[in-house]
Amino acid sequence: AFRKTLTNYATQSKVIITGIRPVAATGVVPGVGGQATKPFDEISFNLDVKGTFATLGNFVYLIETHRRLIKVESLDLKPEGTGTTVGEELPKVIPASLTLKLTTYQFK
Repeated sequence: AFRKTLTNYATQSKVIITGIRPVAATGVVPGVGGQATKPFDEISFNLDVKGTFATLGNFVYLIETHRRLIKVESLDLKPEGTGTTVGEELPKVIPASLTLKLTTYQFK
């Protein structure tokens, strides 16, 4: 369900997901006298996305305002190339790549 949500947001934002890599899940935390089990699983992904600065900004906005808790652990945004001019009076459209580490939670 989490991957489908990300795919839907990518389509709405007009960005392209170029990679989704799961990160090892953690379900245990240090506790008094040993390990205590969490009542939920953490589901983490590293996500690579391409678009323009504007479309990537919209994609991140959709993630941040999703009804289910999605934590953005890290964000790396880089321009790709010099961009293109849309018109005489409009600014350049600069392509960019975005790498996110996202975590969401699921009750056991």
